[in-house]
Amino acid sequence: WGSALGQPYTLHFRTASLDPSIQFPYNIDTTFLTTQDNGVLAQVTNISSIPLTIGSLPLSDLVTMLGNNGYDFRHSYHPSDAESWTFQPDIPSNRSTTVTIPVSPDGQPRSPGLYFMRLNIPSDVGYTDTLLLAISHYQTTLKLSPTEAFVWAVDLNTNTPAAGLPVSVYDESGNLLTSG
Repeated sequence: WGSALGQPYTLHFRTASLDPSIQFPYNIDTTFLTTQDNGVLAQVTNISSIPLTIGSLPLSDLVTMLGNNGYDFRHSYHPSDAESWTFQPDIPSNRSTTVTIPVSPDGQPRSPGLYFMRLNIPSDVGYTDTLLLAISHYQTTLKLSPTEAFVWAVDLNTNTPAAGLPVSVYDESGNLLTSG
């Protein structure tokens, strides 16, 4: 209470280890990677191995995942071309450490496309156990008005505008609105 004890006092105490966790600081459950990126950045604490599964995600399945019953569909989803392996991050104990969780067993980047990634971890370890990945060497900006859509695409390999690419715009149900 602000009073002096009158003599020196030493208090010894210990704290428990930090809880195991995986957190994705730049996304919640979806992310964009370039064709040069070999993984997804995560903050990992007190986890020595992360079993992973990744596979292609058809556009129709993505639309279902984003729809009314998407949560259940997503958590039971298994890609037809799934690859599984275990990633073992080399991290110190009791310290949240930035690691790159690889998108392929050999640690190499993936080809352009949509992918579904599952981290086979206990539910109390991370905020999410699935990630939707969009991998491309094109970065796009979409501008919408009530009657028009404008897409600006840049080729990330050359940092130049990417003219003449086919573009399709879909509504939330996966119906094609327009293309060009």
